[in-house]
Amino acid sequence: MKKYTGFFIGSALVGITGLIQVTHTTGWVKSVALAFGVSGATSALVTMGLGVAHDTERQAQIREIEEKLKDNERLHKKDLELQATNIKSLNDTIQKHQTRETELNSKLDEKLAVIADRESKIGELQAITSKRDTRIADFLEETREHTKTFLQIRRQQLETLKKSLEKAIWDELVPTSTKQANRQRIADIIDFLEDLSEAITQVESLKIADFKSIIDYAFEMDDKLINIRNKWKSSQIKGHRDESEQLRNQLDNSMPKEVALERFNAGLAEYDERLSTKYDKLLNQTEVYDQLINNLEERNLKINELFQANDVLEQEITELKKPLLAIGTSDYALAANRIANYYYEAYKYKLDVIHWVEHETGYSILFATRRNPGLTESELLPKNTQEQLAAFTNCLVGTLPKFTFNYQHSTVTLDITLRKPAKKDSSKADIDSIWIPVTKFESYVRSWERVRITAGSTGGKSPTAKNLALAIMNSRQGQGTIKLFDPQDGSKKDYWNMPKAGTSHADNLAGMKEVCKLIDERRHGSDHPFILYIFDEVDNTVTQLKEGTKFKDLIKVSLKEGSHANVGVIYIGQSADANEVPGMTHSNWGNAVQLHIGSNAGAVIETMKTLTAEDSERLLKQYRKIQEYCDRKNEELGLDTYTDATAYRFALAVPLTGLPKFIQLPSFDSYEYNEVMSSATEQPQTLTDEAEALIDATSVPSVCCPHCESSAIKRNGRDKATKTIQQYKCTNCGKGFSQLDLSPNSN
Repeated sequence: MKKYTGFFIGSALVGITGLIQVTHTTGWVKSVALAFGVSGATSALVTMGLGVAHDTERQAQIREIEEKLKDNERLHKKDLELQATNIKSLNDTIQKHQTRETELNSKLDEKLAVIADRESKIGELQAITSKRDTRIADFLEETREHTKTFLQIRRQQLETLKKSLEKAIWDELVPTSTKQANRQRIADIIDFLEDLSEAITQVESLKIADFKSIIDYAFEMDDKLINIRNKWKSSQIKGHRDESEQLRNQLDNSMPKEVALERFNAGLAEYDERLSTKYDKLLNQTEVYDQLINNLEERNLKINELFQANDVLEQEITELKKPLLAIGTSDYALAANRIANYYYEAYKYKLDVIHWVEHETGYSILFATRRNPGLTESELLPKNTQEQLAAFTNCLVGTLPKFTFNYQHSTVTLDITLRKPAKKDSSKADIDSIWIPVTKFESYVRSWERVRITAGSTGGKSPTAKNLALAIMNSRQGQGTIKLFDPQDGSKKDYWNMPKAGTSHADNLAGMKEVCKLIDERRHGSDHPFILYIFDEVDNTVTQLKEGTKFKDLIKVSLKEGSHANVGVIYIGQSADANEVPGMTHSNWGNAVQLHIGSNAGAVIETMKTLTAEDSERLLKQYRKIQEYCDRKNEELGLDTYTDATAYRFALAVPLTGLPKFIQLPSFDSYEYNEVMSSATEQPQTLTDEAEALIDATSVPSVCCPHCESSAIKRNGRDKATKTIQQYKCTNCGKGFSQLDLSPNSN
């Protein structure tokens, strides 16, 4: 209805307007008004009729939709009631099944308990009937392993002897006869090693039937070894006889026979004594073998006794079920035994101790887990077991023992840390590869002009700055001037030994102003002589005078524009922070080469934002390695870093471009001021005619610079307007001035 309202109102207005005009007009206007009035009224009536019809149809549609919704709601309610009934029925069915299942499970558990009890009794009976056979098999298998180990030890001993004999063959001090005998011995050993390897293989693959079949291999190999030794002994005796015959002939020819016989008898008696000693050792070894046989026979008797005494057999079996323990009373063996017993008593795990090995940071214990294969870390380290192992092994505080598994060989290794790893020694070649050695110090710093030096108290800042300044001037053959400002003049740490332009904090500030003024005066000139300013104790000067902003501006000007005016500056302070001078940033100091000494180097690396994580880590590793090297060398030589001039020192150099590098610092007073700067004032003894003419033409001895009163003056042309005014330039301060020319050739 709403969409017809506007049209209805418009049509009604047109109709009313037309009908009103009919009563007030005449002629054709009245006819037109009448037409408009009738048509407007007709349109309004039609519009109203359409609106009423549309509204009636819409109301009918709404009622139809509402009835459908009610029908759907009734159907949905019926479905829900039906589903609820089904769910209740299903729950009742499930409850009945669960009750039935519980009853069945209870009966099943009772039957399983009866079956388990019967199986347990059957297992006990089977264990009782099979214990004797298992015991014999285990003993024979253990005997096979001991025999195999015995033969392997013999093979290892012979391999060692073979290597010693081979080494002796190439020894120039060994006689030729002995070398020949050694070659024969090596051949005998090689043959015997082949027999020994074959015997080991046979023992490994042998089907064990009785005790004697295993031991025969050990006795057979030792019989062969004794035969070889007897053979060597016979050859050695023969060699000694030949040697004795030669000695007898030599003695007959060199001394009286009675004396020779007496010496020969004495030597023969000594040899007989040695031979008797060796033979006694051999007899003792044979006695050991006899003793072994006796022990094994006694073991057989014990086995027979075990067959006869069931109680003793049970006790032995119980002992054999326990883990094998280490032999000895060392701390490591006792710790291994405590661990093995702990796991057996607490968890029934059988960790057989094989051996322990000491290493750089502690020791490792190797356990066999063949009797409990497949053990995992979670099984061996439940709850606080790892802390318990730490108490057993007395490991280093802050560390815990760690298991490493080898399932292929059924072993597990427990690693215990007792101490921190020893610091690795670095050789000079290693260190020279990561720093600039002192031999290349001057060549590395020769082109530096703007430098910042930092170090802690007594870190060697002033001596390093002195060496650096004189190295820079030495590369310039002493051409230029050094102006030093040292507020700590006369202190016990005054190592400068050179002229000073200022000796107070106020002089420091005045010197910085002088630098900026000189840069401004030289701004548009060229060929200015080089001047190097040195300001010590800068951070203390800033603190004393409390004019941080002023210092910041002065330093920024010197660092940014000093190179344009051939002016160099060295700033020295303790703190490596950028805001040592308030307002200064890392970017501002980046206009100077930075030299951070000792511990300041490590602090700077960790704060430099221009370094990548990899570069920072690499430099920190180098820093630690160099620091350890310097500490070790100073300790070896008994040098104190703070007081000894020749102590090993280093610094981190941060260049204007490129990555930072470490540099070895030279000893204090490696450069002398007078030696370096005197080269600039030395004059040649003779001059050529051409040089003298050049001096006459350029030097003006009667004219002095009005600015610095220097007589080092050069002519710089005449004034074109007057032609009598001579222009000059001072080569000392670089300033220009003019004066009336009074020279004879002025006209």
